[in-house]
Amino acid sequence: METHVNIDDHNQVLIEIPPPDVERSIGARVPDGEAVHVQIAADMADEQRYGERWLVVTEKRVLVVGANGDGVVEVALDDVEEARVQELVGGSRLEIDRKMNFGQVTINYTSSVVAKFAEAMTAIKQLAKGETLTLPTELERSRCERCNRLLPEKDGICPFCIAKWDTIKRISGFLAPYKGRVAVFALISMAMTGLELVPPIIVLHIIDDVLTPKAGVELLFTFVTGLALARVLLWALDLTDGLLRADLSAWTARDIRTQLYQRLQFLPLKFHEKRKVGNLMSRFMNDSDRLEMFLLFALPFVLNNGLMLVLILGILFYMNWVLTLYVLVPVPFIVIGGIRKWDSMRRLWNKYHAGWSRFTTHLNESISGIRVVKSFAQERREEERFNRGNEELRDAVVVAERTWFIFYTIINFIMSFGIFLVWYFGGRQILNEELTLGVLMAFVAYIWQLYRPLQFFSNFNNFLTRAFAGAERIFEVIDAKPESFEDPDAVPMPEVKGKVTFKKVDFGYDPGKPVLKEIDLEVEAGEMI
Repeated sequence: METHVNIDDHNQVLIEIPPPDVERSIGARVPDGEAVHVQIAADMADEQRYGERWLVVTEKRVLVVGANGDGVVEVALDDVEEARVQELVGGSRLEIDRKMNFGQVTINYTSSVVAKFAEAMTAIKQLAKGETLTLPTELERSRCERCNRLLPEKDGICPFCIAKWDTIKRISGFLAPYKGRVAVFALISMAMTGLELVPPIIVLHIIDDVLTPKAGVELLFTFVTGLALARVLLWALDLTDGLLRADLSAWTARDIRTQLYQRLQFLPLKFHEKRKVGNLMSRFMNDSDRLEMFLLFALPFVLNNGLMLVLILGILFYMNWVLTLYVLVPVPFIVIGGIRKWDSMRRLWNKYHAGWSRFTTHLNESISGIRVVKSFAQERREEERFNRGNEELRDAVVVAERTWFIFYTIINFIMSFGIFLVWYFGGRQILNEELTLGVLMAFVAYIWQLYRPLQFFSNFNNFLTRAFAGAERIFEVIDAKPESFEDPDAVPMPEVKGKVTFKKVDFGYDPGKPVLKEIDLEVEAGEMI
């Protein structure tokens, strides 16, 4: 519907579209031509109930309007004595005091809309005092614009809206410059997988072809020698694999830190102004370390364990398809459990990384400013802040690790049921002379080898959630828009000599909120300020 309310087009960040009833109520109280500077919704009806109330600030008045356009409270800006924000548990309250003891107007809201109401409070104070109105052109995001979940960090990335496969591809992309080494590593991994499948077959022949019929010692020596050679060769490949893996992870970790540092150098001051030094340092130290561990231990073993899983299942079905079905009984429970646990583990590790970032920020500021702390005798206060952050970090990691340990223990317990079924039904087949002892022993050995990749893939979820939490914070910096050095309107600067003069200069990282206002300054040639 049409309305005569005059919206301030320059401050759209604090202008929201109200429902029709609220819009009509506002239009009935704001005269034609009176500019509306702030029009935002609170998400609390009162101190105890969720709901909606609207705050409207014009050039002459403040309105608080109910969700249906009713319960309107109006305060003229000339009657405003003070405006302040009172922090509460889980939210805040905007309080507006009237002159002449005419009472107080309040509006409650949750922590997710704190930023915009803080700016609204500033606007009310400036207008009430007759000062120049300064409103931001953008606000820090505390919720995801797509799913509306709370972000781990303000203006950060929502971990639930990141495409998992795209993130894995980006992490794997750090290996691209080392394709030759990766190919050698993959060949060694496949050779190791094949060798690990040899010993149970040799044991089968030792039992069925040597021990049961009591054949000659020469045949026993041949099989045992083959078993030893397979183990020695596997050890040599495992050593080569470990050395190559360590080399690859070190190079990729170097590339990650280099790319992160290079990007930070060319990001605008506005980016750094919104983030504390400790927050960025934690991305170098903690997040890059998580990514390196993922590349070192998790990602290389995907190929190895995936191939082993397929080969062992093929061998088991070939040896005895009935017993193989008993082996697979616990598998659906393991897979379903891993899928259901994914989001909760990812949420817990994101909480841990956000806590670590805050902790590192405080530590950096406290140590860097130790002289100020001691000058004002604030040692006890800083110690309390440190202990509080340290306790929060401990709680976050304990909850994450404990949740994962309980889940992993339950998975191992479920896996053991397959072994019990194989021993029982396999033993009956031996008693009925439908199966040999050597085949059963090899079958059991392959089962333990089968459960190892299954355990890896359930544990891989833990590696992946940690890596995702770190990768998203690193990619946030890498994907940030750098400063432009190729302005099409730029002209070469001639040789500059003489003094520098500023006349009535305004500046602010946010154009709507200048920090410097009408600054006059002269710097003579050779002068240092």
